[in-house]
Amino acid sequence: MADDRASPPDHDEDLHRSSVGIAILRIWCGLWLLLPAELEQAVQEFAQYGALDIYQPALETVGRHPQFFSCLIVFAETMVGILLLLGLFTRVAATGAIFLGLNYLLATARIHRAYVGLNLWIIVTGVLMLLGRGGRHYALDKLFRGSSPRPTADA
Repeated sequence: MADDRASPPDHDEDLHRSSVGIAILRIWCGLWLLLPAELEQAVQEFAQYGALDIYQPALETVGRHPQFFSCLIVFAETMVGILLLLGLFTRVAATGAIFLGLNYLLATARIHRAYVGLNLWIIVTGVLMLLGRGGRHYALDKLFRGSSPRPTADA
């Protein structure tokens, strides 16, 4: 009589699945950061209505120089978005995504819960890419990894 129970999944298969899942999150985050936004207007709105008290002085500085900071934000979002999409320097890009998400969270916390949720997703995705294997699948980081296998505890 054959055993109908499924055999336990292989450890390597689990790692592959989680790596692919993190790669999907990496690509989503990269695409999201590449979406265009009306930043000058948004920065003024955030400074007026939504920033947490602890972040208000930073937004006032940004509000005094909206063109400069709009260009800086667009550059940062574009660079982080492209790096995440390509899976190139994934950990550096993930750190950038966390930084951007944290700034957006602090700037928009009082406007609407949707902003808070979206920015938390960007932060969580960045942390997962830092801790996980976001640059292992569908990524250019894979090309830069050494071709020699990693030593195992059995060796």
